Amino acid sequence: MLKQTALSKLIQKSKEYSTSVICCSNGNTDAHGTYEIISGFGAKNIYTRAKSVPKNGLHLGICSYDLKKEFHQLPSNNPGFTSFPDFFFFEPEHSYKEDHNGNITSTFDLKTADELSYKKTEAIESWEASISKEKYLKTIAKIKEDIKNGAYYELNYCIHFYASISNELDIYSLFLEVNDRTQSPFAAFVKINNSYLLCFSPERFLKKQNNTLLSQPIKGTLKRQYPESNERLVAFMNAPKERAENTMIVDLVRNDLSRICKPNSVKVPELCALKSFSHVHHLVSSVTGELQGEISLENMLKATFPMGSMTGAPKMEVMQHIEEYESFKRGVYSGSIGYIEDGDFDLNVVIRSLQVHNNKMHYCVGGAIVYDSIAEEEYQECIAKRNGIMNSV
Repeated sequence: MLKQTALSKLIQKSKEYSTSVICCSNGNTDAHGTYEIISGFGAKNIYTRAKSVPKNGLHLGICSYDLKKEFHQLPSNNPGFTSFPDFFFFEPEHSYKEDHNGNITSTFDLKTADELSYKKTEAIESWEASISKEKYLKTIAKIKEDIKNGAYYELNYCIHFYASISNELDIYSLFLEVNDRTQSPFAAFVKINNSYLLCFSPERFLKKQNNTLLSQPIKGTLKRQYPESNERLVAFMNAPKERAENTMIVDLVRNDLSRICKPNSVKVPELCALKSFSHVHHLVSSVTGELQGEISLENMLKATFPMGSMTGAPKMEVMQHIEEYESFKRGVYSGSIGYIEDGDFDLNVVIRSLQVHNNKMHYCVGGAIVYDSIAEEEYQECIAKRNGIMNSV
């Protein structure tokens, strides 16, 4: 309850600033996480290029998926739906940090801060998809034909939902409401001018601590049942398709890290581990590596971004096909939110996220398509992921 109160006060404080980022792990501790909450409010300085972020101090922000055009010369001509920059990190005027041991570092007194006057948000009924189910199924058939012809092995195909919202919708309360229900380990609230990002992600993209890099791709999804049977979970963990999806992305991540890590230092300490969340189960792997000397933030991102779990393999080939098959510019979806602190950083994968801009709310969802994928099952997986967030709004 204390953490919920702190989060509520920080969300309330974000109302005072045109720029704010709040990242929280909702009590989900692991061997790698540092902070329960880390947040910043107001921008002393703004950095729109990775190479310009100072090595010292705290900076929070976002990398949009379309940063790929800078690193890989792959622009998107599809229409976008928000105004988030491709890269935006800022040095905050005020910050609040609470680690997993309860140690707090803050530039203001949170105890005397106001708590958000919370109000229940009304459900949004008029969600529309950017493509029909029929077109989705036909596109899956095209992707599988590409795979059969050897164009690539796996492609992450996404679809976009949107809805009109009223001026009365309380974005701040909405974040707390969905966050309380999902309890995701990489949740984040982002406000940049008049655009909002409400992220309830279960996935870490990349963490740097000293000279060690860690990536934890998620591939493999099973809708939760209550009660759950052990037999069903064991079958999921051993399903050839699910493990193939995950293993292919692990190989891609290993390859990415090997470009900037010492020879023979890239390891996979965890492969296809079962992790359970509020509405789904996932298979999660961990890939680590030791950096070879002084590698800049720009070069670390150039080697690893966008994350393989949101592209497929091989990465360059599938990113070109993604632009052909998807009807929208992903923007910050499939990008990352996080912090950079004195050269170290922790960045999530932007999935399970609501974006709000110009009285429109947007939600994107997708899944990895391999040759054995069954189109109807892939569609239902998208719906299961969608409903985990959208059923509350």
